[in-house]
Amino acid sequence: MSHSTDDNVICTQQDENQHTSDESSSTEDIPSLTKALSDVKKKKKKIKKKIQKKLFQSHKNALPDDKLGNADSYQEENSNKSVAILLEETKDLISQQRFAEASRHLIDLEHKVYNNTEDEDRDADTLKKEQADVELTYEILYKEVITTLNDMLNIAQTNSSLLENAVNTIVQEEQEDENCAKDQEGHMSASPSRPRKWKEKFLTSLNRIVITRLSEDPCLISGNERLTSFAQHFNCVGRKVKQDLITVVTHVKKCFPQDYDICNVFARFLHDHFSSQMTNITDFILQKKDIHCILCWVLNIYPNDILNNPILVNDVHGNALGKLLPESKTQELEAEYVYEEMHDVIIWLQKSLSIEEDRWIKGNLPEQLDGCYHSELPIDVLQNFYGARDRAKEIKPKLEETMSQCLLAEFSQFLERYKKSLDEFKEKCSHQENYIPVIIANINNCFQFRKYLEQCSADSNMEDKRISLKILNNIEENGLKLLESLLSQKLKQHYKKLVKDKWLHGSESMDNILTSTDDYLLDIKGLKESYFQNLLRKIHLNIVVEYIHRLMKKKVSFKSPVQQQEMADEIMQHASEIKCLFEKYGSKETFLYEALLKLSEVIRLQDVSAIQIEVACLANVYRDIRKEHVTAILYIKANLSRSAEKSILKILNVSKEAVSSDTQELFSHIAVS
Repeated sequence: MSHSTDDNVICTQQDENQHTSDESSSTEDIPSLTKALSDVKKKKKKIKKKIQKKLFQSHKNALPDDKLGNADSYQEENSNKSVAILLEETKDLISQQRFAEASRHLIDLEHKVYNNTEDEDRDADTLKKEQADVELTYEILYKEVITTLNDMLNIAQTNSSLLENAVNTIVQEEQEDENCAKDQEGHMSASPSRPRKWKEKFLTSLNRIVITRLSEDPCLISGNERLTSFAQHFNCVGRKVKQDLITVVTHVKKCFPQDYDICNVFARFLHDHFSSQMTNITDFILQKKDIHCILCWVLNIYPNDILNNPILVNDVHGNALGKLLPESKTQELEAEYVYEEMHDVIIWLQKSLSIEEDRWIKGNLPEQLDGCYHSELPIDVLQNFYGARDRAKEIKPKLEETMSQCLLAEFSQFLERYKKSLDEFKEKCSHQENYIPVIIANINNCFQFRKYLEQCSADSNMEDKRISLKILNNIEENGLKLLESLLSQKLKQHYKKLVKDKWLHGSESMDNILTSTDDYLLDIKGLKESYFQNLLRKIHLNIVVEYIHRLMKKKVSFKSPVQQQEMADEIMQHASEIKCLFEKYGSKETFLYEALLKLSEVIRLQDVSAIQIEVACLANVYRDIRKEHVTAILYIKANLSRSAEKSILKILNVSKEAVSSDTQELFSHIAVS
């Protein structure tokens, strides 16, 4: 608008000159023309002073309130100084790192050298040199300012006032760019270097600095020797991302105006380059550890530990940044990771089972742990499973569920191979000294494997779980049955000598049975307690069943009450010895002892009524006893009449009508011919 006024004055003067020329061209009017031109020059100088004042005022309005006094004093103190002197003073300010003050000096000098181009006191060459010197000084200032800003992560922590000064310089220059743009709209002259765009240049430089920092060689961190160089690199980069963001939020942010949003600008630069590195590396063939590292950063560490860090969450808008990798690429990597992990698991399971088989075949005895035979196989298998599951959990909980399902499916297949190997050992290696210990150790293994299945979540595939439990049950039952049969084979020859005519003259057979059983129970004590007690009950039952079976084979019959009394006493003695042996190992099957006592009492008694009562008690407690069993016992009592026997057997019909709350199965295991 001031330029427009100047032009009007000039135009008016031209009209006046034309009018004067038209009226008279005589020499006597020359003095009046000279005076008129002099007046125009004076008015033009006044207008230029107004323009300079207006430009200074607009610059002053852009300054913080606490700087206004300095700007005013500078205007007053330096209005009469030469450009060269002012430039030297400005360079001194730059060297003192008083960047904002130097910027104000340069802005004023810029106005002076670009808005006084028609000043008759300075020729065109002088103005050009002054303009060049101002631009050169601007370059010096920019270099120092941008150098400071590029090191803002360190300077913010050691000299925040210096960083704030550099930022204020950028703010001033941006404001001057805006002022010049408005002035140009009003047809006022301005520096051809405007807009200088220092903010834009700063952000471009900052982005380059971020790229440089994240592209540096990975730092070596002790304890990470097992990581690939790629994984170490990304762990190092990730740590830098987190540390740099925390520094920006805690130290840098306060040095910048709020509208610069420096936290999110810096986060965007970090995110974009980190994402670019991730995307580029996924185009190559990656190791499993590398895929794990990428997925951990993409799905867990970056969104949870960094963007949702309590220090950062209020200043860095994580949702606006997006994800480090596209969803499709992430899913592809997840599938590849699960495949590679399961491949390694299968290889390891095969290796572990092969090592275990070699130990069996070579005759190695299993180690003992807490008195029980112990195998490394469950430890190797389950540590492998837990490791795979935990590594998947490090990526995200959902992937842990997927991995658990895959592991459960593979577990059932592994158990099939394991059972097949164990069956081959049972069939081919029964002559080896480690035969029984190996069988026991593998029964004990089922306990650990069963615990793993119990810990599987309710969301697990129930069919895979059912198959695995069925295989474990089979291994346990077959193993215990084998151990049971091995003892039965040892005792078979001694059972044959029981309940014969010469039986009453000694108890050698019974002694042999008890001694062999005692020794065998010591041999199988390496079973876990639950398995041992299970087998102990079966062995206890087998011995009593075999004993009663021998009584009922109708090999002996006595007419003499004395002989019957002797036989009853012998049975009671054997019952007590059996009871003591099994109680020593923790058996609580007292009903077996009581059954032998009741049978001995039937043999001892001579009164039919008393025998009827005893038989009724037997039938009430042991609901599975039949007439054939009672008849076989009564056969021993050769002095019993046919009618008395019938009356005794009738009592069974009455007894079976009553319901006992405490019944035990025993006689159903005894076949009577």
